Amino acid sequence: METELEVTEVSYKKIVPVRFRPGEKTYSFGTDDLELHKDDEVVVETVRGLEIGTVMAEPADGKPELDSVIKPVIRKATSYDLSQQARNKADEPEAMERCRAAIDQCGLPMVLTSAEYTLDRSKIIFTYVAEERVDFRELLKVLASMFRTRIELRQIGPRDKAKMVGAWNFSRRIGRRISPAVDFFRYGNSIIRYVSGYNNTACKKRKKRFVCNIPCGIVKYNFLLFC
Repeated sequence: METELEVTEVSYKKIVPVRFRPGEKTYSFGTDDLELHKDDEVVVETVRGLEIGTVMAEPADGKPELDSVIKPVIRKATSYDLSQQARNKADEPEAMERCRAAIDQCGLPMVLTSAEYTLDRSKIIFTYVAEERVDFRELLKVLASMFRTRIELRQIGPRDKAKMVGAWNFSRRIGRRISPAVDFFRYGNSIIRYVSGYNNTACKKRKKRFVCNIPCGIVKYNFLLFC
């Protein structure tokens, strides 16, 4: 006799779109009694842990067919939450340096790319790039004893790493640093058209060329590696 699993559905009056980092995907969370508006900062729980995100639009009426997979907004971010987030950001460069030293100590073939504390500092998430799978069990022990908190090591691909690099604004002839690389990916087509015109090159597909002679079809990725 088969046993059916009981599914508990949760319904919310309002669905709130939340984004955690510029240019990243927007996720939906639910609320019943919180009065939230666009650009409000909220605390939610994700697979990574407690995080602060930004409300990207006015809350919409709840959709019952989606509610079973939506988590609730825990609270509107307080001044303490925001100061804790600022403290976490300030401590991340030191965490990066200490983790790099531990990687060298363990002799592992991996390149550290970022370190992030969860809001309550119950976990640090380190991301890295490596050509192959890395046995980092010994590194985990070293980091756990070093930071006295939960450690998560997450491998990312080269393209993900490229997105984390600062972008450049070519609206002028002199490259000027702008925000995270998402700005380049967001305005990449306009930049390509500008550079193509600047080089007096035809803007037809497969014929466009970048300053470094990189085909524009792959410039959004290769630009960050070669320029």
